[in-house]
Amino acid sequence: MLGNILNTKAFAWNILIAATTFVLLVTFSSLSRADSSSINPIQKTDSSQSLVWKITGPEVSEPSYLAGTIHVICNKDFTLDQRFVDGINNTEQLVGEIDMDDKAEKQIMHKAMFSDVSLKERMSKPQYQQFEELFNDITGMKLDKFDYMSVFSLMRLMTISQFQCAQRTSIEKEILQLAKKNNKEVLGLEKVADQLRAFEKMTPQYGDLLSSKQVALYKKGAEQTQKLLDLYFSEDTEELFNYTSHSFDDMGVDKEVKRELLDKRNKSWAKKIPSIIAKKPTFIAVGAGHLGGKQGVIQLLRDRGLTLTPVAK
Repeated sequence: MLGNILNTKAFAWNILIAATTFVLLVTFSSLSRADSSSINPIQKTDSSQSLVWKITGPEVSEPSYLAGTIHVICNKDFTLDQRFVDGINNTEQLVGEIDMDDKAEKQIMHKAMFSDVSLKERMSKPQYQQFEELFNDITGMKLDKFDYMSVFSLMRLMTISQFQCAQRTSIEKEILQLAKKNNKEVLGLEKVADQLRAFEKMTPQYGDLLSSKQVALYKKGAEQTQKLLDLYFSEDTEELFNYTSHSFDDMGVDKEVKRELLDKRNKSWAKKIPSIIAKKPTFIAVGAGHLGGKQGVIQLLRDRGLTLTPVAK
């Protein structure tokens, strides 16, 4: 089934839109019109527990919203969240990590899925043998069928295979459909090229082998994916950030790569968001793993003088 999906551009878009590893998979949406007064601050002592945040401030004439998403989810687990619907319906534009409606960006993403060089030429023999065994074990498919796919794309395929379901969806796709149906403008906080540069830092170098710990973690992917989903549905952005961060550490991701994938991107987004929402009320959707922490988007926006208030479910 996955082999057939791989032939579609839609799959190319969905497989690479997810941020680094399975630890950054995280959103919701639906359809209806609601008055903005229906979006109220959540009454909880733990202010980290919400996926949707109202943004106000001195330069903000109308409220904007920041939402945490999960980039891949089983259809059976997907529920349309009214807060996403209300937020999109009561703003003028949708801003994602990247512009999800830009055809040129999609073409760049699709091209990045593949390589002009055979995987066997890009890897040493021991490296290929290890990766082949792991790939076959996790996906149930033969690696030689994907000889000209990029390593990162193959890692994403392994990640998606950990979801224990036949049908999956992209939350960003659902949000995009809602925004387009309501004639909202769609923009991105960064370019596909920016994401690809960050992702390239995670691609194994020639000859590098995964450690036994990394192999074991990949094989426990289904368990870790369920943990991630549980945290997402709990709406605890701080715990979600901690899990994301620790998962990078467990996978042996270099600290500089981790900063590139999380901190640097968060800072870049937080720098752009104030001017965006000063012009138009905006619904901003990024992976939920980016929200929490001292260098998370919520805190960085607060550091810039904006007020972020959790939205009640």
